[in-house]
Amino acid sequence: MSISCRITVGAILAVLAAFSSSSSSSQPVTPAGCPSSCGEVTIPYPFGLSEDCYLNPSFLITCNDTFSPPKPFLRKSNIEVANISLEGELRIYTYVGSSCKNNQSGDWTTNSTISKTQLSSFSFSTTKNRFTAVGCDTLATVTILNGDNSSSGCLSMCNNYDSVSQGSCDGFGCCQTAIPKNIRNYTISVGTYRNFTDVWVSIPCSHVFIAEEASFKFSKDNLTNMQPHEFVPTVVDWAVWNEACAGASEISSSYACKADNSLCYDPQDINGYRCNCSQGYRGNPYMTNGCQGEAERDASVTNRWWCQRWDNSATLLRWISVLLDEEEESHKAQREIVEDSNVKSDDDAQQVKEVAMPAKRCLRMRGDERPTMKEVAMKLEGIRVMAQHPWVAVELNHEETHNLLGEAFKSLDHAYTSTTNESMMDQLLPSMSGGR
Repeated sequence: MSISCRITVGAILAVLAAFSSSSSSSQPVTPAGCPSSCGEVTIPYPFGLSEDCYLNPSFLITCNDTFSPPKPFLRKSNIEVANISLEGELRIYTYVGSSCKNNQSGDWTTNSTISKTQLSSFSFSTTKNRFTAVGCDTLATVTILNGDNSSSGCLSMCNNYDSVSQGSCDGFGCCQTAIPKNIRNYTISVGTYRNFTDVWVSIPCSHVFIAEEASFKFSKDNLTNMQPHEFVPTVVDWAVWNEACAGASEISSSYACKADNSLCYDPQDINGYRCNCSQGYRGNPYMTNGCQGEAERDASVTNRWWCQRWDNSATLLRWISVLLDEEEESHKAQREIVEDSNVKSDDDAQQVKEVAMPAKRCLRMRGDERPTMKEVAMKLEGIRVMAQHPWVAVELNHEETHNLLGEAFKSLDHAYTSTTNESMMDQLLPSMSGGR
């Protein structure tokens, strides 16, 4: 197959996918009547901002509208929420703990406001976060308040600013260590190993925090420009407490996986269970009718593209491969032809088929049987014009249809004159996307 024809097939398949894309973009994330955001942060169910809008009190989010824009906080706390993912993660902002020595008096000033951080229901992620300390002559300790008050920590040493490697958190100016599983409450402390004897004038502060590893990249400048009361993003794992799937699914009234085509699974790093949409579906598994079908490629069969239903009333061509592969022609009767809600009439369904037919021709082995890029562009432009033309909703006789398509083809004689596949695609795809 030629390069131009391969590009054409890809463009046509992209056009077919666009028929169903609009129905997925407006999928709700909260029950009807419930606010879906606080300021710039989306609050998806099972979290909620008001009574009857969250799964249980653990998922209550408080929206503080004294800020502009408003800011969301975990319930009954001053812990700000940065974002919430239905994959079982939320990001919060936590304080940077600091201890600084005054250059004039020699007194120590410690930021004690973050010496203790508590989560009422969820756990700090052991895979996404690292306990981190920044400074020279810095001894950092994190104590886990889990009954036995186990502790961990790291030591960061350096003689001066120039002795530290840029971007390397290796114990010289910066150190890191992992945190254990199921941490909900902790205290952090920072001290010195040599009482800052050699470095406190040039690097007077030490800083310590638990932060998302991917969001913090150590810089030498952190030694001098990090300030007390700064915030860092930290990942929290959440799940529906406290049952595992086996027990939770037996109590239908409280079972959180409400959507059809959803499944339950037990996460490894946190107690409780989570819900996912089944393969081939996406959305919010915690809501009734929350998991809807998605367009995907059938990986088991090369070049077989198909779409599942977006919702119960939706339809779209499920087996596009029937139109693209002559070997599939004999199996047409065995395929379920379904139309999307966007394909509301026989005219629309015919347009989908008309779009698919050039792709079928592109798959032919003989070059003289395959269409040129200009022919494909003319075909698709004609379909677009038909979709936009006010006559499309009424019966057209053969002469009217011929004249309408002829106008589109004449305009294409000048619009599609590029000799390169790249520029052709630049013109083809925008014109098609604008037609629906």
